[in-house]
Amino acid sequence: MYKPLKKEDVVSAVDGTWVIRPPVYMHKWAGEGLNDYHGEDAVREIFNRYPDDIVEGNIRQPGGLSAPEGFSPDYCWAWPGHPRRDARDNEKRGKDSGSVVLESFDHLDEFLANFPEADDPAIYDAVRKAAERAGGRYVAAKAFNNFYERLWSLRGMQNLLMDFHIHKKELHRLCDALLGIVLEFVNGAADAGADAFVTSNDLGHQTGLMMSPASFREFLKPLHVKVAEACHSRGMHYWMHSCGNLTDILSDLIEAGVDCLHPLQYGAMDWQSTAAIIRGKMTAWAGVDVQHILQEETPKGVRVHVRELIDTFNRPGEGGCVVAAGNGITGSTPLENIDAFLDETFCYGLKCSAAEDA
Repeated sequence: MYKPLKKEDVVSAVDGTWVIRPPVYMHKWAGEGLNDYHGEDAVREIFNRYPDDIVEGNIRQPGGLSAPEGFSPDYCWAWPGHPRRDARDNEKRGKDSGSVVLESFDHLDEFLANFPEADDPAIYDAVRKAAERAGGRYVAAKAFNNFYERLWSLRGMQNLLMDFHIHKKELHRLCDALLGIVLEFVNGAADAGADAFVTSNDLGHQTGLMMSPASFREFLKPLHVKVAEACHSRGMHYWMHSCGNLTDILSDLIEAGVDCLHPLQYGAMDWQSTAAIIRGKMTAWAGVDVQHILQEETPKGVRVHVRELIDTFNRPGEGGCVVAAGNGITGSTPLENIDAFLDETFCYGLKCSAAEDA
């Protein structure tokens, strides 16, 4: 029923000009339990009714304690001689300690001396394949869990939140090293044919940031500035996902050069004030609420919510939006609500465009 947008349409949307309809990306985000609850075939049947405007390929990142199969043993975060090197990454440990590698800065020199390098062409195989099958569509190279998320996975959340204040010198060194490998990802993605580099940093919780705005500006913002500059120099957009309330640093993310921000979390951030801040400066990669509305509303209520999203963020001449699920669609979400979300996104988006053209 609906046709995917061409690359130039998505580029126009990200650059803030009016297009056929708002593009969609990560609109088919099946969260934990969705396929188990409804059955994979039933979920796929609904998802397959709707096109993908953006073709995605994942950058293969280093393993936590051991390298991914087929890669050099050193393509992991644990250095040779680490007490848990080559342990299974999914061994039973607490969420915050499951991937902790650098438990003490006493080992920082050893860690940095054995830092993984992203120079194996196989790291970008999925991106190249995405570009090959794109058929004129926009291509995204995705490497989630960078910078803040990578820092707390390497150090542990409690350690990292203390590092912002008592281990500043060591944390700056670690941030610089992480920037180096992410810049390798950017260049590898560009060489593989990507139009965008997409990453994630879950910087917020429901009411605010995980850290102070001052800590974000000192340690993390400079990293995003460098990545955005690298993306733009290679002709790519810089997309970022972050859960939580980012109101206190929206202007910083704009200044850093982030082109698209997801999900502008409904219920955590006020959509109207957020739209006023970013309009004409950053594209809203806006997410439909998966916490309550998609789970609890009627299909009609879901459609109303989708129209609110598009009306809020997609303004001709003032800035566009990309529509997504706000996060992984949870297991018990009614299938008719998922169908209503996707159908209204395409249907209402086309109506808005037709009205503007008229």
